[in-house]
Amino acid sequence: MELEMMLLYRVDNLEEQRGIWRTWDGQWKPVFDDILPNGVSKDLPMGDSETYKGGWFASCENLATLFKWVSPEDMITLQKHGFRVTTWLVETEYMKKLNDMETIFLQKEATFAGCEEFDEHFLKELQRIMQR
Repeated sequence: MELEMMLLYRVDNLEEQRGIWRTWDGQWKPVFDDILPNGVSKDLPMGDSETYKGGWFASCENLATLFKWVSPEDMITLQKHGFRVTTWLVETEYMKKLNDMETIFLQKEATFAGCEEFDEHFLKELQRIMQR
């Protein structure tokens, strides 16, 4: 039986082990409370849901969707605070697609595949294109 794998995208601070909504151990700590008070996703009704405790990580299936959660302008600010776009390789049996915007996966069953810091010029140009 061949394993089906998928590459998923998140925004994380690897040093602090923190995503944009909570720490990797499940503690509620959204970046919108301290780093990004005007972020595009600040008003989403995420809440401190039990769904994301127990090692489940929120992610996106592609960069286009990720940049709907965190705008390029937001990413410029987040990068100054150690956040990067991270990629995770996950077997499909350890992930659940919640909707078109979000796929969750079990972090303990995923392989960290890398991280990317985007050039500020690239992010500003992406922001300009998205505003069309």
